[in-house]
Amino acid sequence: MKHTIQLFALLLSMSLGVFAADTHPGKEKSDKKDLILLNTLENRNGVKVCIKKQDKGPASVTIFDIYGNVILNDHLPEDLVNERNYILEEEGTYIFVISSHHQKVRKSIEVGHISLETKRLNVHP
Repeated sequence: MKHTIQLFALLLSMSLGVFAADTHPGKEKSDKKDLILLNTLENRNGVKVCIKKQDKGPASVTIFDIYGNVILNDHLPEDLVNERNYILEEEGTYIFVISSHHQKVRKSIEVGHISLETKRLNVHP
């Protein structure tokens, strides 16, 4: 009886090992995403884009106007960190699409000049 239980336990552990085996050794699926940040510049005449990647790879920034026309399509180097300032000469709403490692962020940003009243509100709490 002891031998039967030991044999059964051995067969059970071997079968579980087969089911738990990795079908693609060396290829780990990462749930980590790249960090993509967009901020308007201090004088509101443009946008700063910062991409911090988990792994080296391609990234791009595409800027559209409110009508969907492409203003700029910028392919960034495959570095781990990319920072770019985009100066936009005309006031208005722009749509930024940032792509990095099968990840895409779409953000609408208002670009324009700050009025004197707004500056006063920011200076005096």
